[in-house]
Amino acid sequence: MKHLTFTLLFLCSSLLVMAQESTYDYVYNVIQTKCKSCHSGSSPAGKLALDMDKEALYEHLLSVEPTNPYAKEQGFKMLDPGYPDRSFLFRKCNNDLYATAERANAEGGLMPAYGGEPLTKTEQEMIRQWILFDRSNTEQVVDPDVVERFYNGEGQARVERPPVPDPSEGFQLYMGTIFLEPQEEIEVHKRQDLRIPDSVEVKRIELFMNESSHHCAIFKFNPGSAENFPAGAKVIGSLVDQYDYFFETSFVLNSQFAHYQLELPPSTAFIWEGGTELSLNYHIRNYSETGILPAEFYINVYTQPKGTAKYAMKSETINFGGNNPLSLRIKNNATDSTFVIDHFQEENAETRYYWAFQGHTHKYGIDYDIFHRNVDGTKGDQIYEGFYNADHTVNQGYFDFEHPPLLLVNPLLEIDMAEGLLFEATFNNYGDETVLFGLTTADEMFAGYLMYTDGPVNTVGVEEELMAPSLFEVLVHPNPVVNDWIEVSYQLPSSEQVQINLYDVQGKLIQVVPPLLVGSGSQKQQLSVEHLVPGIYFLEVSSAEGSETVKVIIE
Repeated sequence: MKHLTFTLLFLCSSLLVMAQESTYDYVYNVIQTKCKSCHSGSSPAGKLALDMDKEALYEHLLSVEPTNPYAKEQGFKMLDPGYPDRSFLFRKCNNDLYATAERANAEGGLMPAYGGEPLTKTEQEMIRQWILFDRSNTEQVVDPDVVERFYNGEGQARVERPPVPDPSEGFQLYMGTIFLEPQEEIEVHKRQDLRIPDSVEVKRIELFMNESSHHCAIFKFNPGSAENFPAGAKVIGSLVDQYDYFFETSFVLNSQFAHYQLELPPSTAFIWEGGTELSLNYHIRNYSETGILPAEFYINVYTQPKGTAKYAMKSETINFGGNNPLSLRIKNNATDSTFVIDHFQEENAETRYYWAFQGHTHKYGIDYDIFHRNVDGTKGDQIYEGFYNADHTVNQGYFDFEHPPLLLVNPLLEIDMAEGLLFEATFNNYGDETVLFGLTTADEMFAGYLMYTDGPVNTVGVEEELMAPSLFEVLVHPNPVVNDWIEVSYQLPSSEQVQINLYDVQGKLIQVVPPLLVGSGSQKQQLSVEHLVPGIYFLEVSSAEGSETVKVIIE
């Protein structure tokens, strides 16, 4: 009898799984129940017929164009897979649920019309989820019960939508919503067509996401590769899925902060060519024990006139093991284990001017440092200290893997890639088993995120070609420094108060010469450097008229 009971229970549970309603099944039932009455017969409302079977309706929605002139002018489709806010079907149903799909007056009124029963918030959301994930008619991309519970008060707060940039200044991207149960963790990629016919220069990016999200990253699809990926959002179910995106895209930026703003140095920009498509990568964990997380983010992209940038800002991501990150293995011996990435160019080495450095591990990471690499492969000067806080201004004495420091070097750091960089991460696996590279915070990663240009950019002062000609030229002698002092010489057109500051390679102010009132003509000042360790420094001489910065090498 026990065996019979178990068999019946197994069969019942199997039938329930097999009978699980796809998201399109749900959407189709809503359309047939609440929309078909006005969209059937020989003269359907809006010339949109909905009285057909599921397979035919899906193909029909893909092919039919909106008859609304405004929708046509905006480039909206009746159904634009992956893009709910561009899908006229959702925009007409959206009853103040999403500001990103708010209807213009010219788009007409809310559907269902003519006194029809309004769609519930759950029904509106299910239509949106179906379009966002573009899993036509086979998969359940979201559990309607989770959506229902969220809108009935079991949800956490949403991200407040930031102001949208003026079209002359940029544009806004939105990704969401992904509903996560308490303690659930997933990673999602969303293909995003920017619909830009010509190249643009991106000077600033601002990102807003949920406090509990692990990271949001932007990648650019390599030319011609985007069409190999689904138009909608895709949950990454395996490392194979992740590798597909990894090898077909190039890195732009990564954020682990709920509010992230990146202002590129003057005379630089990200160059996004016409037709560029992005992959929006979202790693989300719901740390709550009770509330459903509505995971979402906004990206404000600010542009500048084409031709403003002298140098393109380039990005790269560094992984332990290179194209085989699975070589990362951290034994569960509760002791510190240090791994090193040796990043240099053995042949045809180029000179790079690095601006941004950021480390990345998961929960077993306890330290992260970056060093200048000597040509023989040994450690040189330290560039990045993982114990610093998020903006790399205060040494807090520990590494926060959830909010690793972002170091913006000021001015840019010149690196001969024949020498290169060394990345060093230390882990302490106190868990129950050996940990490998993986996608969740229970797995591990050792990566680095970098930005650089091919030419020097002065970010301490104002970019040379964008300011008036320099009023004085600064010279340092000897340079490289071999004694305990340097002589700083400059020339002024008139009597002025002069300030001399010395910065280390991380852009931190380490020495200040009190302001002096000096006369016109040639000037010389001696500065003691006996307390400084060997390395690269930047000396800035400034007055009310401007400033000049020179690199100082102490051997």
